[in-house]
Amino acid sequence: MLSLLASLAAATASWTVPWASSPSSTGRRETALRDFLALAASPDARTLRVYARPNKSCQAGRDASGRFQPGAASSGQREARDPRPWRLVGRVSTRSDTAVNSAIQAQRSLLEEEARLQHRALRPHRTLVLAWADERDEPFDEPVLGSFLCPRCGTQADAGAAACPQCGTPRPDYAPQGELTLARRVSGLAAPGESGFRAAAAEEEDDAHGAT
Repeated sequence: MLSLLASLAAATASWTVPWASSPSSTGRRETALRDFLALAASPDARTLRVYARPNKSCQAGRDASGRFQPGAASSGQREARDPRPWRLVGRVSTRSDTAVNSAIQAQRSLLEEEARLQHRALRPHRTLVLAWADERDEPFDEPVLGSFLCPRCGTQADAGAAACPQCGTPRPDYAPQGELTLARRVSGLAAPGESGFRAAAAEEEDDAHGAT
């Protein structure tokens, strides 16, 4: 009996809450913050606001009301507007010549961990999607995903694009105008030191200290 209780105690001690910051991530966070500050101070840096929400589950081609979006039924496109809000996670800084998706992918594990730390509503979800907006753009209280997949060649166009960057097909009428571009999962990561991350919570804490 005593041995069973000891085994249970050891197992319980080894459990970790999925959204809790683990000791192994502390070093990665410190490195990511150090890289962020160094990159952000560079004149050729690009800084992005990164947002998260659960992976969409609403039926493809339908909006939150269950109706087809304009043009979706007739064109056969499988675009869907997810009604759940985007939640700010923090900022990623990178070199201007580094691909955005590679820079965000290099920080994805920290971004998803931080998203669950900051936002209780995201904790039950196994998979999250990320999106970004340029720091130079005016922030919005309720940002909307504006990137779209080209109906002709399948290339993703950024939120501000009027046409596909690959084949020139105009933005389809069912693609909503918005501020955010979906961060796509890619195999190539930004090289060490070419991408950094700073959590939104850390920025708020610094602002609070500055006001006192």
